[in-house]
Amino acid sequence: MRAFLKTPELKPYKFQIEKLLRYKPHILSEPEERLLAMQGEVGESVSKIFGQLNDADLKFGFVVNERGEKVELTQSSGRGLLESPKRSVRKETFDKLYAAYQAHANTLAATLQGFRAARRLSRTYGAIFLRPWKGRFFSEKVPQAVYDNLIEAVHQNLDTVYHYFEVRRKALKLKKIHLYDTYVPMVKMDRRKTPYPDAAETVCNALAAVGRRVRRDVFFD
Repeated sequence: MRAFLKTPELKPYKFQIEKLLRYKPHILSEPEERLLAMQGEVGESVSKIFGQLNDADLKFGFVVNERGEKVELTQSSGRGLLESPKRSVRKETFDKLYAAYQAHANTLAATLQGFRAARRLSRTYGAIFLRPWKGRFFSEKVPQAVYDNLIEAVHQNLDTVYHYFEVRRKALKLKKIHLYDTYVPMVKMDRRKTPYPDAAETVCNALAAVGRRVRRDVFFD
């Protein structure tokens, strides 16, 4: 394989092939791989169950925004409501979101347990997959020192984070800051709505810089 990788025909694919070859020591026998592949549906089903619950079945109710409009609280509308300049709107949004999760705590806990059971199967592949982050680092060939240094840097600079929240508290003129106060902009921003055709045209113009102009019918058909 090393000889093949020196050929000009494989040069464009060298990086991807080398990534695949790094998994060779962790590939099992054909019967074992087949068994684990069949078990993979278990892990996928757990993810789908959580997705359906989180994105479709959970109902969060309604929130009246700062303009007096009654808005259905969903995963998509929740972020905008948490950015509301009116604190009572932010608080109600936050409380209703997490109240719904609290009401389904047992189901969510069972789903988490399902994730853990599926993850145990990955241990069959070797020590690099015993922890999820180790498997992720292995696939991207990122040294563990990068992760360790990131955690250490955060710990060493917590005072800066606390100072930021104090600045935010003062900017928002609050006696005490809460998590739902961390989404709203500290300065007044111009909220404007862009019609879809204008937004599509902007995207096409922006992507023109990378080469061939993007066909507008991709967005409009």
